[in-house]
Amino acid sequence: MLFGAALLWTGLAALLTKLFTTHAQFWRHLRIVLAVGVVSVMLEGLVSATAFAFGWVPLARFGAQLDWWALAAGLLLQWWVIAPPRRMRLQATVVGALALLALGAMAWTASRDNQAGPRLANLYPPGWRLAAPVPVSQWMQESQGLRERLDKRLQQDDADQATDAGDDDSDGD
Repeated sequence: MLFGAALLWTGLAALLTKLFTTHAQFWRHLRIVLAVGVVSVMLEGLVSATAFAFGWVPLARFGAQLDWWALAAGLLLQWWVIAPPRRMRLQATVVGALALLALGAMAWTASRDNQAGPRLANLYPPGWRLAAPVPVSQWMQESQGLRERLDKRLQQDDADQATDAGDDDSDGD
């Protein structure tokens, strides 16, 4: 399905190139699409492995957004093939629009990605981990304060729910 979508996109780009330059350049567009896909997968894997090795959670979150930048770079490369070089103002407009689209997509992805699941959850060999692990006894001591705060929050949430349930019962006609 992914290869079919790449062929469809390549065909559309080739038709646009034929319209503007009278040469379709289908194979050039296909090389761009496939190269961007391969580079995107390799970068995402490299960022994920680096985030695992050093324990950098923000880097793992950034790695999920590399696809948007790869898509923007691929669209830009294809636009340079489609549009003749004499239309620099049009090219600048398209590049600006692609940059805004990429930034907006990254912001949208980052805003909905807060509770997406565990970070650094890839299964790499333990020998790749360069960050020193915390001893279990130290981790247990540090997590006790968290346990107390979570218990207080749970009790507060239960009290709030009981109050809300009491309010719903008093509304009866």
